[in-house]
Amino acid sequence: MATAQSLEAWEYNPSDEDQRCEHKYSPNRPVSPQYLEELGVLSWKIDVADCESNPTLEKIKGDRGYKFWETVTVAPGKLENYEAKLVQFFQEHLHPYDESRLILEGSGFWDVRSMEGVWIRFRVEKGDMIVLPPGMYHRFTLDTLNYIKAMLLYTEIPTRIDVMRPDGDDLEVRKEYVNQFLARSPPEYSISEELMKPVDSLSFRDDLILPISTLSLQENPPLPISTHG
Repeated sequence: MATAQSLEAWEYNPSDEDQRCEHKYSPNRPVSPQYLEELGVLSWKIDVADCESNPTLEKIKGDRGYKFWETVTVAPGKLENYEAKLVQFFQEHLHPYDESRLILEGSGFWDVRSMEGVWIRFRVEKGDMIVLPPGMYHRFTLDTLNYIKAMLLYTEIPTRIDVMRPDGDDLEVRKEYVNQFLARSPPEYSISEELMKPVDSLSFRDDLILPISTLSLQENPPLPISTHG
């Protein structure tokens, strides 16, 4: 079954630590689940012991129109061009469709922009399902365990389209996201001016970056999602 999920989130500390570390301030500066919801992040906790017949997962698929899925493992020896892809995933980007992930094994971090434009980090682990809305700038990294396996869900045949910042700023999908989630007074949550400073990508060599067209993510070919009715 699925339950509403309260993701652990915090202000991202732009230190020179490896990107796979937590990057928490000391003391930690937690961010509430409600704030993530204000940004458009949806989340559930799902029993992944039997995804093929999980009725609540099937309901989410039906409600959101997911018709295809694929399974991806990100780990050394499990993903071709592993280090290059970690670099790619950690480049700030958006998609013209939502990003829907169900974590089957392992763990990692997503970073999303706050209403003030700085990074908020949240953790995902086995059983977490998250959806980021179209037009939302974000990035992903593994944690220090260097392993995650996830189901990626799509409304159309999977095609990976990454639009890097600032190239996505003028896209209609970005404008729609800004109007829906950012063009209003933020909730009571302050972010220090120190965090407004630009942050460079961390820890992986620039010479490993590959064009997105060369990065195949599929572990299994996309399959249609069965419906029950």
